[in-house]
Amino acid sequence: MMETLEVLLVEDNPGDQALIRELLTPDEGTHYHVEALSRLADACGRIRSQPFDLVLLDLSLPDSQGLDTFTRMRDAAPGLPIVVLTGNSDETVATHAVQAGAQDYLVKGSAGRELARAVRYAVERNRLEEKHRSLFENAEVGMFRTALDASVVIDINRKGAELFGRTRARMVGVELTSFCVSPPRTELWEVLRTAGAVRGFELEIRTGAGEPRTLLLSARAFPSQGIVEGSAIDITERKVAAEAARRAKEEWERTFDAVPDLIALIDQDHRIVRANRAMATRLGAQPDALMGRRCFEVIHGTSEPATDCPHERMIRSGLEEYAELAASRLGGFFAMTATPLRDGAGNLVGCVHIARDITERRQHEEALLASETRFRAIFDNVSDGLLLADPGTGALIMANRSICRMLGYSADELTGMSIRDLLGAGDPAGTVDPFDSLMHGAAGTIIELPVMRKDGAGLVMEVGSAPIVIEGLRLVMGSFRDVTETRALEASMARADRLATMGMLAAGVAHEINNPLAYVLANVDDLASYLPQLSRSLDAIRSGQPLGDAAALDPAALAGAVDRVQDALDGLRRIKEIARGLGSFSRVESSERGPVDLAGAIRAAAAMAHNEVKYRATLSVQVDDAPQVLASEGKLSQVFLNLLVNAAHAIPEGDLEHNRIVVRSWTEGPHALVEVWDTGVGIPKENMDRVFDPFFTTKGVGKGTGLGLSICKHLVTELGGDIRVESAVGWGTRFLVRLPIANAELKEAPAPDNAGVPAERGPRGRILLVDDEAPICKAINRLLGVDHDVTIAPSGEAAQAILGQDPSFDVILCDLMMPGITGMELHAWLAQRDPATASRVVFLTGGAFTPRAAAYLASAGNPTISKPFDPAALRELVAERVRGEHDRATVREPVPVKQ
Repeated sequence: MMETLEVLLVEDNPGDQALIRELLTPDEGTHYHVEALSRLADACGRIRSQPFDLVLLDLSLPDSQGLDTFTRMRDAAPGLPIVVLTGNSDETVATHAVQAGAQDYLVKGSAGRELARAVRYAVERNRLEEKHRSLFENAEVGMFRTALDASVVIDINRKGAELFGRTRARMVGVELTSFCVSPPRTELWEVLRTAGAVRGFELEIRTGAGEPRTLLLSARAFPSQGIVEGSAIDITERKVAAEAARRAKEEWERTFDAVPDLIALIDQDHRIVRANRAMATRLGAQPDALMGRRCFEVIHGTSEPATDCPHERMIRSGLEEYAELAASRLGGFFAMTATPLRDGAGNLVGCVHIARDITERRQHEEALLASETRFRAIFDNVSDGLLLADPGTGALIMANRSICRMLGYSADELTGMSIRDLLGAGDPAGTVDPFDSLMHGAAGTIIELPVMRKDGAGLVMEVGSAPIVIEGLRLVMGSFRDVTETRALEASMARADRLATMGMLAAGVAHEINNPLAYVLANVDDLASYLPQLSRSLDAIRSGQPLGDAAALDPAALAGAVDRVQDALDGLRRIKEIARGLGSFSRVESSERGPVDLAGAIRAAAAMAHNEVKYRATLSVQVDDAPQVLASEGKLSQVFLNLLVNAAHAIPEGDLEHNRIVVRSWTEGPHALVEVWDTGVGIPKENMDRVFDPFFTTKGVGKGTGLGLSICKHLVTELGGDIRVESAVGWGTRFLVRLPIANAELKEAPAPDNAGVPAERGPRGRILLVDDEAPICKAINRLLGVDHDVTIAPSGEAAQAILGQDPSFDVILCDLMMPGITGMELHAWLAQRDPATASRVVFLTGGAFTPRAAAYLASAGNPTISKPFDPAALRELVAERVRGEHDRATVREPVPVKQ
């Protein structure tokens, strides 16, 4: 393939231009493309816009003469080869141009066919110089160029400047020997001047930071150019080692054969010069028998050097080399080092070959691999579910068989999923992030989390986590134990304990209800006989007839009737509080946590336990400032009822004046604390560690299940709190319960501050009352009918029929539990058809609703009124909602009914 050289000819003589074009005809595979210009200024401009391989430059031009012509062209095209054309009389100027950087010069008229050769030579030499410059700049060893006469640095590459601990700018123009440790090594340049080259010359220098360093120099003089070119490598550490070796040479000679490592001195031809006894013994030969044999034949049993042979690499690099190789003749795996051996002149003559047996280390590595295999086997077959996950993203890396079986996924399905995909909602109140607890919790901590199976079923898992490093990768290993059935069993135990407590309290509760019920019935019976007399007297007055018996209108009789009504109301309110306590106690099955009125739960428990306490001690309840806590109302009631009953049973009957049970509460940071303290007999020291154990009791046979305190501890822990006990015989017992404070408000509609005060009459509303209890409907109709239009639906089915035709009621009072269509089902039906109408539902409930009903009320978010309700509170709630509906729409638009 023919090469084309782009040539710029700067010549003002047309004859010379033609002659040069003729002489530069294609030859020896080279084609010349010549562009001719007559003026230097034009040539300098052209050279900046067009790439050329060479410039043929006449030094005598119309706009420039002599050496200045070359200087200007060189500055315009740095690095571009220039061949100077001159006449016979200007040869001296041409010589100066070459010294200034011209590649060559030719005398016009005598160049002839040598012109093409000179052009090719100049281009090729320039290319070689560029390649040489690139190698110089990028070499990984120090390269330098100095003046031959005074060692002044002309140029030095990046690596060289680093070796001297200085910048290139600080070294150029300075004598290299000035960096040497005193006295300066000027003899190096004397050797270069006489011998022309040195190899492996050690130069002691001090870096710019003052650090001593030993460099190994190789250099060659170029007298014709007056320069020295050389290379340098840092052998400071090797020099230190060599110096130590020199000082220890005699000792080394004596101990050479005692070294346990396998050592041989090997020349450049791979022949063993000397071997120590350890190597000879390993090879089953005498040391002398190894001398002169090639190392690869002796050690590897091959006819060529082993792949990655450190000795072979050392010969090429001149540096120490290292490799780990299997050597069959030596019977193991060895770490082999080849350290260069040099003669007095620094010439490489061989190496010290050291082979260290690392077979045991490799066996350890293989054992580690086997250990990892065993780990995988144990990991996969352990009964607990195990997962390895990325602590940052939660991405699952590995899953064992047990977790796959628990969750219904295959290992491949789990790999790549996130731990978030498996975790349930965690704490309903949002105070615990299950992902954060698992990924960043303290090692060894066991937490209980909801986990979802592939089929959507929920499991309760005890989960522990710990950081682990596998193959350099930091992971979190989570252990999962299915405690779903265990928690169900514990719930059954709690239910059994509650039933036992209810059975024990049944007579007392009946007594507490019968007392107010007795005077309620007596007063209502008396009113039943009095009111007909009063009615007859009033009829006579209205008709103008004479009064036969005016006793019914006696002010004292009327005041007595009012007193009997007030007494009946007081008794009914007492029954209401007892019923409320029973309702709270019945909701212990709910697992939902939310804001609970701590004071209300304690008072409800106190009301339930009143009959057990009143014959034994004075009960003091100091909980007026108790906050709302994050709990389940039923579970909280069971805890405090058990603690109060236990306190009562620890006090013998008969000394009511001196025995006390005190319940008080306070807050500490984010927690509420409740103390239950009694002056009972106390707990013996030997029983303190067993107080919370299941089935442990000091009560007589038939007086306790032994589950109460165990259930209390389980329930409090489940609610995110803790319970502790202090006791001493003769002093009494103190239980301290710690619970997390809630931040949310109670969802049940609170009684208004002005309950019992007649409210200002608002707009008249349309009320739909849905309840299967006719007396309830009559009572509410009488209560609300004065101010509103009340429509009664005696069942869910009847309400559906009414609302299907007319949904424009301001308020829908709906019983929660009814035969047939329940209040929940009616609300869900409305929510699907008409969400706006569904939002106007207010639920009425007797309090003993199921877990399903509790969950539905929480998700729906509608207000709830508990039966028996406060009439004033019901009137005010209805009035507020009617006002709200009328404010939103003065004239209600017709609501389309879905078919």
